[in-house]
Amino acid sequence: MIGHPHRGASRRLEGGTVPEAGRGWLCAAAVAALLGVGLVPVAAAGGAVVQVGVVSVSGGSAAEGEPVRFWVGVSPVVSSDVVVELTAGVDRRQGAVGASPGPDFRAVSDARVVIHAGSAGTWLRVPTLEDGLFEGDETFVVRAVDVVEGLARVSSADRAVGTIVDDDAMPQVGLHQAAAGGNDAELTLEGGSADEPAEMVFRVGLSSVSGVAVTVPFTVGGTATAGVDYVDPVPKEVVIAAGEVSGVIAIETLPDVTGEDHETVVVTLGTPVPCQGS
Repeated sequence: MIGHPHRGASRRLEGGTVPEAGRGWLCAAAVAALLGVGLVPVAAAGGAVVQVGVVSVSGGSAAEGEPVRFWVGVSPVVSSDVVVELTAGVDRRQGAVGASPGPDFRAVSDARVVIHAGSAGTWLRVPTLEDGLFEGDETFVVRAVDVVEGLARVSSADRAVGTIVDDDAMPQVGLHQAAAGGNDAELTLEGGSADEPAEMVFRVGLSSVSGVAVTVPFTVGGTATAGVDYVDPVPKEVVIAAGEVSGVIAIETLPDVTGEDHETVVVTLGTPVPCQGS
């Protein structure tokens, strides 16, 4: 939208009637009718040529706790101040890892910035918050809503993405033995033990709470045979939900037809992977 010009008496100009422009401005409706893609030089009353600026927004990134800067520009520069209204909100693009207004960044519903006459643009700074949780990088969106003053309009590319770079390390993962029935043991081992038939339970723990779910892959080995001595677990991964510090791997053992020596089941953890978007 183009900012509101001075209103005055009407006069004839190139086959159309427009208000008398006190400083060579055309009325907003007349300029809007002449606008195409990009900028349009417009012949104004008195023979002056007015260029209409196009406002666009460019995104940036910053570490948690630092403001993300967005460049609000006008092209070409214009001879009067341009006041732009903007919002900052949730990134709803498909597949985006959206930051949350409040916990992650300060939501903005009616921010206004002034691009001064002759300037190519100005900065909008959106504060972000340090939360101490591992979450991975997250994004949010700033959108130019309207030009409330000045001879300019908002570009069709009126929004930009800001990235909050997570500065918290992923928690470390460990494996703890648990006896049949689910009682945790205090000793950190590679495996557990159970009488046949029963269930072998291994507890997978994080060193600290994560802000996103964490998937931990694992493999199963040892002297016992899958399908004969125990039910091979599928899939071989455990998901620790966001806000939790542990998950469980439960392996069902099978009864033997004949007696056999003591056998072992060894669970080995792989590299944990954050579940982005969780």
